[in-house]
Amino acid sequence: MKTTGAAVDLSGFRKFNKEEKESFSNLNTEFAGRVSDLAKRYKEATGNELGLGESGGGSKDSLYRSVETQQKLKEQYGANAATAGYSAHGLGLAADLDQKAMEWAANTKDPTTGKSILESVGLARVAPNKKTGGVEKWHVTPQELGAEMGKNQKLLAIQNQFAGKGNGKLTGDEVLQQA
Repeated sequence: MKTTGAAVDLSGFRKFNKEEKESFSNLNTEFAGRVSDLAKRYKEATGNELGLGESGGGSKDSLYRSVETQQKLKEQYGANAATAGYSAHGLGLAADLDQKAMEWAANTKDPTTGKSILESVGLARVAPNKKTGGVEKWHVTPQELGAEMGKNQKLLAIQNQFAGKGNGKLTGDEVLQQA
């Protein structure tokens, strides 16, 4: 996957505010492209634009998150939020999207591949939902990170491996190279 910063087509999304656009621009470029592809496919099939956040109402925190923002969310949600520094959002490799749209993407087959639309664009829903014991149905990551990502084990192991080098943080590209 490529680093952040490239322009991505936002035409399949509901209108972003300035903070949401900035947050989207901090996503890993290839991951952002996959999310954009999903938004376009959703709009083409349903006529609806894809929204951010579990309800689709939007939030800049649904995309890239700084360590500081993740720490505030951890304080607010406790065990239901990743520890600051260990969230895929902080690597630009996660997005929280409209749950209704994600249900559509997970349950609608792509006629050309026979896979779900979600799988066809290279995304997966694997983050554990501690309240239900299932997965967060609104949270998507790159498919390559797999089910281990949902347990944070692979991400933790990779980040811990590089702790002490530079700032101890990996880019989304470095995580995917190790995955």
